[in-house]
Amino acid sequence: MENVDVLTIAAHPDDIELTCAGTLIKMVDKGYSVGILDLTQGEMGTRGTPELRAVEAEAARIAIGAAWRERLNFGDSRLTASIENRHALAAKIREARPKTVILPYWEAIKAQEKAEKLKDRPPEQRSRLDGIPGKLPALHEAHQISSRAVRAGFDWPDVEGVFEKLQEEVLELKEVISESGGDGRRERLEDEIGDMLFCMVNIARFLKIDSESALKRANRKFKTRFQYMESELARQGKSLEETSLAEMETLWQKAKTQTPLPT
Repeated sequence: MENVDVLTIAAHPDDIELTCAGTLIKMVDKGYSVGILDLTQGEMGTRGTPELRAVEAEAARIAIGAAWRERLNFGDSRLTASIENRHALAAKIREARPKTVILPYWEAIKAQEKAEKLKDRPPEQRSRLDGIPGKLPALHEAHQISSRAVRAGFDWPDVEGVFEKLQEEVLELKEVISESGGDGRRERLEDEIGDMLFCMVNIARFLKIDSESALKRANRKFKTRFQYMESELARQGKSLEETSLAEMETLWQKAKTQTPLPT
């Protein structure tokens, strides 16, 4: 990848063409070098196979006059601001060393597309939540849903309100747990746990933290500490099954000071 003056980044192979191709052509005409970075193959789209879209994308690159076009192959409709994705994107930007980065304003574009699709529907059949893919990971879908609701003004005034809601959901979950069995108990437990998770996503949103990245980090942290505990026990010629809960807790606390935090 050679250095470029202008780097433009978008989610799908045809997003650049639909949003800023004219601008790129003008910049090439003025002598600026241009690079194009697609984040996905667009495999969830309905405009041909990923292979066909790759051929069309290369033809578009030539027509625009861009020096190169690359693809990061993040999962289409599953884009998250995870630490892995951010590192991969940052590496490409550092490699290209652009003077200018163009990021198409997808919110406005998607709003136009949505309005076009919904124009023939009566008002009672339209929703601000239309268009959120049901195949998204649950945490990312929850973030998208709550963010759309917020833009309509439906939100807590501050993060304390979400904490209060979380406490309410905890109490409701405990109430269901305390009940004896019966029809629908499993569904009620699932509902209350889901409500708690949705609250946690909203707390993360308030604090501008990506829920998926936070959970991935917690997973790595737990795994590292658990493996430390296993290793320490192995040195003693013991297994977890032969260790009391109190001993494991002591090792767990030690692991918190002896193992590095995940990056």
